[in-house]
Amino acid sequence: MHYSAQKLAATLYKLTQEAKNETHVKDFLKFCHEKKLDYLLPSILRYYKEIVANNEAKNTVHIKAHHKLTDNIISKIKTAVGAEKKTKAVVTEDKNLLGGFVAEYQNKVFNASIKNQLERLENNLINNS
Repeated sequence: MHYSAQKLAATLYKLTQEAKNETHVKDFLKFCHEKKLDYLLPSILRYYKEIVANNEAKNTVHIKAHHKLTDNIISKIKTAVGAEKKTKAVVTEDKNLLGGFVAEYQNKVFNASIKNQLERLENNLINNS
């Protein structure tokens, strides 16, 4: 059977997510040693780090706003986008936004900017005339 570093890294990631103990990692390393896959470990580690980073980014609420937001507002935005309160939030000031915010969470964009609201209002007025 052919084992790729990418597939092994994905398997290792699943193991570490399913069980929060070290036994699975030890078993994984034992498996690699028994199958003479030790040479793949540096690549497995590199792919594993990529998977972790991608999943962390996907599970982070990215918020763009014109100005600094209070913790209370950030908490309300997290709730509005369906994230748990403990979910990490990264807030970036974007002076191109007139007001409101744009949030990205789990590959979904929530555009609550004033510009977007005005464009929707304009479209409604045009379509209903």
